[in-house]
Order: sequence, then C-alpha cells, then structure tokens
Amino acid sequence: MPTSKYNFKLSPDVTIQVEADNQADAFKQYAAAHEIFGQHGTCRGCGADAFPRVRVVGDHSYSEMFCSNPECGRVIAFGQKKKPSGALYPKRKDKDGKWLEHGGWVRWAGKPRDDEGDDVDDDDDEVVRHRRGR
Repeated sequence: MPTSKYNFKLSPDVTIQVEADNQADAFKQYAAAHEIFGQHGTCRGCGADAFPRVRVVGDHSYSEMFCSNPECGRVIAFGQKKKPSGALYPKRKDKDGKWLEHGGWVRWAGKPRDDEGDDVDDDDDEVVRHRRGR
C-alpha cells in the first residue's frame, strides 16, 4: 500500500502533515501531535495565551509552554518518552502520581533565595515542591 499524506489543523496557528501507510497510523501520529501542539495555546489557569519555550539548565533542556500573563506565571512542562526517542508528553501528575490542578499548569517558585541571591536551606521542602507543582 502506498504511503499517504494527511494534513491536520491542530489550532488556528498549527497545521501538521503526517505520512502514513494507513489511517490507523495516521491517527496515532495526529493524536500524538495534538496532545503536544493542539491544546496548549491557552493557559488553563487564567485563560491567557501561552507560548512555547525551551529552558536550558546546565546540560539539560526543558520543553514547556508558559503563560503570557505575568500575574499568572503558570507553565506546563513536557517530559521526554524513552520510546519513541524524542517524543514528548505533557506532565499532568506530580512525582507521587497525583493529578495536578489546571491540567498540569503550575506555578514554579524555584528555590528560595536570600537577599543576596544565595540558595536558602529550607527545612520545609514540601512547601517548595508544592509550589513547583512537583
């Protein structure tokens, strides 16, 4: 069977083209792309527009969508699947497997710092993890 090309409009700004041998394979590719690109253009915390970014920290890159409303400050992070390599998934659960509010859109507080910008040892690590959404 010859390979066919399919065009899918995921949002007003995003259209993808997939090549597949059959409709089932085309649907799998469409669903995977929609999960990442089709539903994250709007913050689920406040409804403002959201934009993609890749943060680089040391040798690691973090893919996420961030809310354009500075008063909201929410992000949704994407993890990388082991197989297929390079495939992304939205992180909607915390490290304990509990569902996060707002579909995974969380406010990230970062590490507590003192007035000089140095990390502060915080005995209440649970508070920091909660604010991070992790």
